[in-house]
Amino acid sequence: MTEYDRSEKYRPPEKYPRPEMELLLCCASPAGKDGRTDRIRALSGQSLDWPYLLDRAAAHALTPLLYWGLKALRPEKVSTSLEQSFQDNTRHSVQLTAELFQLMDLLASEGIRALPFKGPTLAMAAYGNLALREFVDLDLLVRQEDALRAREVLLGNGYRSGLELNTRWEEAYLRGYDEFGLLGPDGYPLVELHWAVTPRFFSVPLDIAQFWSRATPVNLGNREVLAPGAEDLLLVLCLHGTKHCWPRLSMVSDMAWLMAASNIRWDAVVERARGLGSLRMLLLGTELAARLLGVPLPEPIVRGVAADRSVQTLAAEVTARLLQTRGPERSIRRAGVFHMRARERWQDRVRYFVRLTTRVGVEDWQAVDLPSSLAFLYLILRLPRLLRKYGMHIP
Repeated sequence: MTEYDRSEKYRPPEKYPRPEMELLLCCASPAGKDGRTDRIRALSGQSLDWPYLLDRAAAHALTPLLYWGLKALRPEKVSTSLEQSFQDNTRHSVQLTAELFQLMDLLASEGIRALPFKGPTLAMAAYGNLALREFVDLDLLVRQEDALRAREVLLGNGYRSGLELNTRWEEAYLRGYDEFGLLGPDGYPLVELHWAVTPRFFSVPLDIAQFWSRATPVNLGNREVLAPGAEDLLLVLCLHGTKHCWPRLSMVSDMAWLMAASNIRWDAVVERARGLGSLRMLLLGTELAARLLGVPLPEPIVRGVAADRSVQTLAAEVTARLLQTRGPERSIRRAGVFHMRARERWQDRVRYFVRLTTRVGVEDWQAVDLPSSLAFLYLILRLPRLLRKYGMHIP
């Protein structure tokens, strides 16, 4: 048995800074029953710093899973505040799901097809229970050719956006960015209309046009909704986690529960990731699910992790950071370095760096409104603006 050949028996990480973090991870794990349940009972019987535990659960968006684990095995340890947090999250999740239905109906009435991802559909696909995942916004995938029209539909129905986009730059925005953010009529909910999963500079050419042909139904109460299939969703979660440098344990939990709940064709997923140049991101996300939450890894992933030392190095660094009381201060430089280390092909690193440093976007257009014939000057004006913005703040 190799280091990565996990059985169904729960195998926790080797080191914890505090027992409260071990208990939180045990409750967040979908892995085998034996060791996990024993550890929850044992740890919850110790003298713990419960305010600290609740604080860490909230910081990592794992309060519902902490409640669920304790309620099943140690109901006497569920405090009033924890019970209230769980109930509040449940109500909020139901409310957002109702908003999702209205949004999809609104877009469908205009002939716009949308696929919800993350949010309620991920909660059901991975956890099988709307109440077990925290989400604060709604993410919808639309085809790029429908993105501007979908935005106009929402704006025409009371949604609002802080983005003032000159029509001359609409096509450039669609090429360089991946989403529109809009707020509901009363400032709620936040809706993100995506036509890509990551912005162009991230340099992962994932074609979401194929998502519709592979979409699977997800049951949300009394309604069935199409959402990306498990294999597409797995790649999306790995890209999303890497883009944000895996700041919260809930991102790893999403990976772990989806892996445990789905019949994934791992050879096919590995080949797709390799073709996209994002194999290391896939291996990193799955290895984090194994290290932190004890999820067994399939053989294609085991081979991939064993063959790429960088995966193990990155996973160790992310694991150590997630288990800290407080994570390191974020910076654009740290994020950029992490993104390049998460790529296995040198040409993708070069492409990422060039696109990131030469990316002309909204802030540049808002700073100086140049005519299209002089758009090349934005590249010259961009460097001093970036130095003013970040020069004194990059450690």
